[in-house]
Amino acid sequence: MTNNKELDADNKAFMDFCKWLYDENCYERSHHGQEPYKHFEVYYFAHTRWLRTQYEERGQNNNGN
Repeated sequence: MTNNKELDADNKAFMDFCKWLYDENCYERSHHGQEPYKHFEVYYFAHTRWLRTQYEERGQNNNGN
């Protein structure tokens, strides 16, 4: 598992990942007639733990690729 220091050192990549998922979420919510999150920050703080988990899991699955 990635520790917090590694996430901090890789903050730009993590935030880029989060913004990509936010964009995907906005598209999906709009597509399904739901109101998208008004701002990235609202989405980020509502889902921080899940975003970190996804980032770590996808990073581990991409090692060596």
